[in-house]
Amino acid sequence: MSAFSDLIKVDKNGRIYYNKWIEWIHLYNYVGIEREVVEEYIAVALRHCASCMALSGCYFFKGVMPKYPLHPHCDCKTMDIDINWVKKKAKAECKIEKFTEYIFTDEEQSKGKKALFESWGFDISDSEYLKNEFCRQALENYLSGNYKLKKLDGEGQRLAIPITLKNKTFYSGWLLRPQGLIINITPYGGKFK
Repeated sequence: MSAFSDLIKVDKNGRIYYNKWIEWIHLYNYVGIEREVVEEYIAVALRHCASCMALSGCYFFKGVMPKYPLHPHCDCKTMDIDINWVKKKAKAECKIEKFTEYIFTDEEQSKGKKALFESWGFDISDSEYLKNEFCRQALENYLSGNYKLKKLDGEGQRLAIPITLKNKTFYSGWLLRPQGLIINITPYGGKFK
């Protein structure tokens, strides 16, 4: 059976639909108390996998998701979800300080990124535009499944999402959180390959 055939589903009325998205669920995710309390209790007291807990509630494009199960005796499950649900819930966040206090700070602190962005014609006065443009493009690419998986640990799944500015495409680093929230962790993560 091909990977494509796994994406074709039939609803209870016999209608065929194309599903590309899943929600990652850890069995202890939905217990009616604050997530931080659950994470601390389970990760420490019950010795559950911190990576599994961090993925719980996250949405993944089926073609670009962590291996499942993550490890032997994994308590996680996946559940098909409709793209319309993902589109309704997903959002991108990027703090303006990623530009004002990192990219457009001194060369040493920005690790050469200031010179790079300035060579593209941007300066600190463009920070608000850049923040909004990064969020727009990142969300669009995330919803298209156009991202790469990077490091996964107890903090969550990092994603490399392509961003294009002035005909220059590069990867930007994002952290995936539950319900399709992606948070920018680094504006410039390297050249697009």
